[in-house]
Amino acid sequence: DPWFSKTGAFFRSWFQFPENHSHLAEAIKGVGDILISHNHEDHFDPPIVRRALEENPALVVHIAKFATIWFRRRIEEELGDLKERLIEHDSFTGFDLTCGARAFFVPEESPGQIDSAIVVRDDKDFFVNMNDARLNTNQLERIAALGDHVSYLSLQASGASEYPINYLYGPEDMVKRKAEKRQLKFEHCERVVDIFKPERILFFAGPPVFLDPHLAPHNDLSKASVFPDQLDILRHYEETRPDIADAAFFLLPGDSFADKFMWRATDLNAERLLPFVDKTTYIDAYRDRRRDELDFDLGDLPAKAELLAHFNQMANISSYVANKMGGKLSFLIEGMDEQGEFTVDFDSQTACLGLADDSLYLLTAPARALTDVLAGRATWDDVFLSIRMSFDEKTDRFISHFKTLLKYMDKDMMSALEAYELRRANREDSELATFEWQGQTFQRQRYCPHAGVDLLRQGKINSDGTITCMAHRFCFDLASGICTNVKGYSI
Repeated sequence: DPWFSKTGAFFRSWFQFPENHSHLAEAIKGVGDILISHNHEDHFDPPIVRRALEENPALVVHIAKFATIWFRRRIEEELGDLKERLIEHDSFTGFDLTCGARAFFVPEESPGQIDSAIVVRDDKDFFVNMNDARLNTNQLERIAALGDHVSYLSLQASGASEYPINYLYGPEDMVKRKAEKRQLKFEHCERVVDIFKPERILFFAGPPVFLDPHLAPHNDLSKASVFPDQLDILRHYEETRPDIADAAFFLLPGDSFADKFMWRATDLNAERLLPFVDKTTYIDAYRDRRRDELDFDLGDLPAKAELLAHFNQMANISSYVANKMGGKLSFLIEGMDEQGEFTVDFDSQTACLGLADDSLYLLTAPARALTDVLAGRATWDDVFLSIRMSFDEKTDRFISHFKTLLKYMDKDMMSALEAYELRRANREDSELATFEWQGQTFQRQRYCPHAGVDLLRQGKINSDGTITCMAHRFCFDLASGICTNVKGYSI
């Protein structure tokens, strides 16, 4: 997943930390294979991939074969006449690399999530790179069982989403939600580490730094930040899980996987670590160096007829997802000189001008980003991750499907998601498990109906007699089995 773009990612909002562009030539020289886990711009950097392909006629690009061709189609569009050098691989199916090692992909199980872990191994080392993938327990254990040991594990320990910082929560509520998300991410990483028991660990961060002055407040150095950097992550585990910290690297761009870069050998007074130790000064200088690449404004509002057609398409892609939504989404599209107001009614599967008083959410987004979405150059997911929009949540019901729908806007993917979820809900071999709460015993299905996560391993029983699936926050009442925060699910 080589990411070296000087203009960052997601509408010039995310930038690498520390800066890595000076290592580009060295990084792609002599490379025989590029493996891409998913479509996000901080993992799939089309200009860099094209440059590498042009410089090396023998180079090929590998991706996982997902349930639909959505990602393959998207990467082919970006590669253009170089798309013939793209190879898809089935899950857990090994293939040879130019360097002499073998690799395989493990995509997320749900068709509604495009991401994959990448495993590379030779006769000595077994390297697992989780990227941003949220694999279920069974997938993780299957990977772990394929080798005597995991030499290296690389995984993201910093949030990479719009939640909660783009939501219109009050200050106290926001701090609480940010701290909760940060802690949940750390706990998830612990579970992954405990399954793999790796010899060495490399933690990486989600959104690295924000150089746009309008986004600078998100360079939060507090312990409530949902974007902890590598130093924050290592300090956390030094306090809570010293065994994890002792196995971890502290690497900067250009470093090698050498024991001299282990956390326990780190001297924080070393000049090379100033980006982390004096982060504010580093970011200010970084911003000055990249000032010419930071330009972003609201842009001009696309034609309202074109936007209305887009929202009508959103309403009609999937009757199944529309039923799961069970309400309306309103959109406020802000341009420099005018704004557009639209509502998508998933009950009637129609779209209209204006904002609805009874919308589940009001989403406010910049017109410039929507221009790229309409042209197919970006997705709504890219707009979410840019941190350049807001979510006014007017419902207490967690609605997982609306982000999946907006992320992909693809009929085939929504059909595959429907089939997958119905198959999980109706399968006859659903294994039961015993859950206990305040002296009461409940027999409920072991695997979450949303994405198949093992509730015995990744379920948290709450004080009110509910159990929360910690992978995606679906919450079920143990007594009735009904999902309390998502429409249409039960255990």
